[in-house]
Amino acid sequence: MAVTAGYEITWAARQYGDRVAVKFDDQSLSFDEVNRRGNRLANTLIELGLNQNHRVGVILNNSLETLDIVVGVAKAGVSH
Repeated sequence: MAVTAGYEITWAARQYGDRVAVKFDDQSLSFDEVNRRGNRLANTLIELGLNQNHRVGVILNNSLETLDIVVGVAKAGVSH
């Protein structure tokens, strides 16, 4: 079985939970928050019908929301 980025994020959330995963300016997110936010977007993408055959383009300034998109796309199995 190939280990995916989505799997690694879920694993890290279980292992490190409330520890800080990322800091940006004066904001930070825990591993659990990164996982939950990514899951929310991944579920939305899947509900919209996106799958492994689709590609998603992302053009954003650096922010925590950019991380949400990268994680969500990875968890949905969509290419970016």
